[in-house]
Amino acid sequence: MYSGKVLLISSVFFVVCSSQDRPPVVELPVQPSPGDSKRLTGKALVDYVNSRQSLFEAEYSPEAEHRLGHLMKLDFIKNARKRYNIPKVEKSPDNVQIPER
Repeated sequence: MYSGKVLLISSVFFVVCSSQDRPPVVELPVQPSPGDSKRLTGKALVDYVNSRQSLFEAEYSPEAEHRLGHLMKLDFIKNARKRYNIPKVEKSPDNVQIPER
C-alpha cells in the first residue's frame, strides 16, 4: 500500500515537472579568437568585445586605464620580505591593558 502511494506521487511529480515549459538555454557560439585580439588594449579592445558578443556593452574608460598605470607590478611583491630584508612584525600580546583616561 505504501509503495503504491510513493509510486503514484513520484509519477505525478514527474508528469507535472516534465509538462512545464522551460526557458530556452542561450548557447554562446564558440569562436576562436584571432591572435591579434590577445594584444588589443584600450578602445580597440572595447570595440572588439562589443562586435563579438551581445550580452552586454563594454565601455571604454580612460580613467580606469590611467589608474592601471599606477598599480604595482607583481614582480615587486614576490619575495619582497627576503629581497629587502624586512623583519617580521612581532605579534602584540593579547593581555595588554589599555589605561583609561
